[in-house]
Amino acid sequence: MSGLISDSWWLPDIASIGDLVIGVGHHKEIADDEEVPALESWYRSLTPKGNLSNKVKCVGYSINSLNEWRKACNNTNVYRTLKVFNRNTGEASFLGPFLIDIDNGAEDLSDTQSITRQVVDYLTTQLNLSLDDLHIFFSGHKGFNIEIRPETMGISGLIADQIRFSSKRLDKIIAVLRNRNSIQDPTRNVVSSQGTVIDPIYGDRYGYQLKHPYIRLHNSINKWIRDDNKVAARRRIEIKYEQLWKKSTAEIYLESEKLAEQP
Repeated sequence: MSGLISDSWWLPDIASIGDLVIGVGHHKEIADDEEVPALESWYRSLTPKGNLSNKVKCVGYSINSLNEWRKACNNTNVYRTLKVFNRNTGEASFLGPFLIDIDNGAEDLSDTQSITRQVVDYLTTQLNLSLDDLHIFFSGHKGFNIEIRPETMGISGLIADQIRFSSKRLDKIIAVLRNRNSIQDPTRNVVSSQGTVIDPIYGDRYGYQLKHPYIRLHNSINKWIRDDNKVAARRRIEIKYEQLWKKSTAEIYLESEKLAEQP
């Protein structure tokens, strides 16, 4: 059940893994028009809070113990907080990888794949990022995620600073894509004529804060209810740089669906 790569691959060398904990969450399959339940507030508790009616279960876990949470939830619809907390102080120490979440409401994976290529091209040619500093994932449903080592984007400091820097970096990427694709849509995070968006994870509408404070675990299964009321399942999988250009949409879907059938 372990992820294809570590969920903590992005942590700086100075981080002491044993001192870090995260919040984790899980929910049952839901329809696309339902909102994913928010993680319940948690502090320093390291024991489960039990089943919650219409909310996710929430617990503080050592960042090295995520496989325990996977097993408890059959590795399905499992999340962790973007923020990583210090076990001793309860304070957030790290925000997590700089995350670019690329989605399309109509599930037009070919368009999200095209936008993901544009983002990776920008990161590697304009910002000169190494491929070792980023990882690309098919989310298992509507699009792709790109995780980036924060320090390579100039993201550091207190958590408030990390959120502010992240918001500004994400806004810049969105602006570059909108200009490249000649987008006139007034919705500021739309980046293609086919309606693909960059999720504004680091919002600044009411001050800099996390709009979506959690991230799906690596190599976990994404299970949801389709419009025909049947349950669908795909696995969140890593897409290597070469595969992003060589693999077709159909191939990515098929691989993700086959892997979701495996334990």
